[in-house]
Amino acid sequence: MEESDKLNINIVILNRKYPLTIKREDEERIRKAAKELKILIEKYKQHFIADQGDYLAMAALQGFIELELFKSVAKKHQIKIDSFKKNDPFMLIEDPESKVSDAISVLKKLPTGKVGNADKVYEKVLCSILPILLWGEFDFPKEQPKTNSKKHIRDLGLYNNRRTPFTRELKEKYSCSEVVFEFKNVSELESEYINQMNRYLTEATGYFGIIITRNNPAQKIMDNIVDLWSSKRKCILILNDNDILKMCEIYLMGDKTHRSPVDVIIEKHSEFGLLTPA
Repeated sequence: MEESDKLNINIVILNRKYPLTIKREDEERIRKAAKELKILIEKYKQHFIADQGDYLAMAALQGFIELELFKSVAKKHQIKIDSFKKNDPFMLIEDPESKVSDAISVLKKLPTGKVGNADKVYEKVLCSILPILLWGEFDFPKEQPKTNSKKHIRDLGLYNNRRTPFTRELKEKYSCSEVVFEFKNVSELESEYINQMNRYLTEATGYFGIIITRNNPAQKIMDNIVDLWSSKRKCILILNDNDILKMCEIYLMGDKTHRSPVDVIIEKHSEFGLLTPA
C-alpha cells in the first residue's frame, strides 16, 4: 500500500478508541461496519446485562452466523461469495447518506398520481433507499421480481436473513423468506391494492408484505387487512410518507438515536398485532 493511499482513522467502540491505518478507498466501508456493530451492541444492551467483552463476543458470533448464512444462500443460488457485493447497496452507492437525503427532498415535493411519471419516480426512489435503510435485516434486493407463476410482477423483494429477533419472528410466524413490497403513489388506497398483495403472498415468499403509500389508509382498508389475517393468516403492513421520512431521519442520525430504521416497521407490526385477533 503506497503512502499516498494510506489513511489514519480512529474507530470508537464501547468507549474505547481503536486507531487504524487503512486504504482511503476502504474508509466508508469500515465506518459503516463500525456503525452497524454499535447498533448491534446497543440492541444487546437492551436485552442483556453483561460485561463489555461479552457484548463484543455476542456481536462477533452474530457476524459469523450471518457470514455462514450468506454462504449457504450463495451455495443454494450458485452465487460466488465475491459477487455478494453486487447486491450490497453500500458497494453500489458511494455516498448512501446523500442518496437518502436526496430521497427526502424528492418525496416531500412529489405529487400523487401518474402525471409526469410521478408514480415511476416514487417507485424508483423507494427501490433505491429501502435496501440502504434496511441493510442488515433484509438483503439481496430484487426490483420487479416475478412470482413463480410469472403472472405477476412485484415492485421490490428483500431477502429475510433471519439475523435479528424480529426477522426470525417473521420467518416463524409468516414463513417469510422474502419481504414483498408494493409502492402506491396515490392519495387513497383502494381495496384492490390489498387484494393484489394477497395474490403476491405465496408459499414461495411467505405471508408478510408491506405496502408503501402517501397517506394513512381509510378504516375500510384496515378492516380488509384484518379480515385477510383472520381468514388466511397473511400480514400486510401499510407505511406512509411520515413513516418513510422517519426511517430516513433515523438512518441519517446514526448512533445518536440508538435506533435503526427497521424499528419503524417493528412498531407498525406491533400495531397490527393489536388490531388482529389471536
